[in-house]
Amino acid sequence: FTGGHGVIFDFPDNKYAQNAINDIYNHGGIVSAVCHGIAGLLNAKNSKGRFIIDQYHLTGFSNVEDVLANRKNVVPFKFEDEIKR
Repeated sequence: FTGGHGVIFDFPDNKYAQNAINDIYNHGGIVSAVCHGIAGLLNAKNSKGRFIIDQYHLTGFSNVEDVLANRKNVVPFKFEDEIKR
């Protein structure tokens, strides 16, 4: 997934994106993202119903970086909080 703030709004709950991630991942493919693109991976689950990101280390914007970038009131959620859930 590419970066950019649009990804935060468009992909976390997009069933088509989630289906594509699941198909690729569950068939041994590589799913990747940069910058805000990790928003597309937040709700993706494997064939056992577990979040795919549970078994990997991720990097992304911290809560502090969202505040420093003056984006905390623009984006619908903070990555650091979402990844920890």
